Amino acid sequence: MSLSRDSAEVISRYAFVSRDCLCTSEPMLYCQGTPTMNGMPLPDPWRGGYLIGGIVREGENVIEVRSAAEDAPVYLSGDFAVWPMEEGRWEVGKGMALDLGLLSEQGCPFYSGTVVYGCRYEVPAAVGKRILRVPKWKGTSCEVRVNGNQVATFTKRSFKLDVGPYLTPGPNELELCISGSDGAFGLLKAFTLR
Repeated sequence: MSLSRDSAEVISRYAFVSRDCLCTSEPMLYCQGTPTMNGMPLPDPWRGGYLIGGIVREGENVIEVRSAAEDAPVYLSGDFAVWPMEEGRWEVGKGMALDLGLLSEQGCPFYSGTVVYGCRYEVPAAVGKRILRVPKWKGTSCEVRVNGNQVATFTKRSFKLDVGPYLTPGPNELELCISGSDGAFGLLKAFTLR
C-alpha cells in the first residue's frame, strides 16, 4: 500500500495480482471513500460494497481510494485465496479445499473465526468407551461437538476425551471447531476415534 496527499484528500493505493479467479467470480470491494480500480471509476455501491468482477483483470491490478482519512483500508470478499508477494503486494488465486495445517499457509492469511473439521462415524448397538485423540492443533480454542452438541472445549495443544457417552447407535457426526485469528490456526494432525 502507498499513500499520497493531494491538498485535503488522501489517496491510498493497493496493488495485487489476480491469477484466474477474480475475473470470473463476483468479488466485492468494501471501503470508505471514493474508489477506482485500474483507473476506472467503480459502479454504484450494492449492499454496502462494489461489485468488481467485470473490472478486475488478469495480472496486475491497482485499487485507489480517495478519502479525507489518513488511511483508507480496503477489503475484498469472494471465493479466492491470498498469498503474500514482494513489496507489500498480494497474489489472489482460486480458493482450494482446506487440508490439515495452518490456514495462513493455504491462502487464508487474514481469516479470523472458526474452522470446522468433521467426520461421520457409524457406531454399533453397544457404544462403550470411544477415545477421541487430537494430537496437534493451533489456535485459541478447540470445541468438540458430537451430533451438533458441544461436549467439551480445550485450550491444550493435544488432548484426548472419551466421547462414548455422547454417541448413539448408528451414524454420528463428530466435529472439531478450532478458533483463531490471522490465519495462524488449524488442525495440524488428523484426529482419531477408537
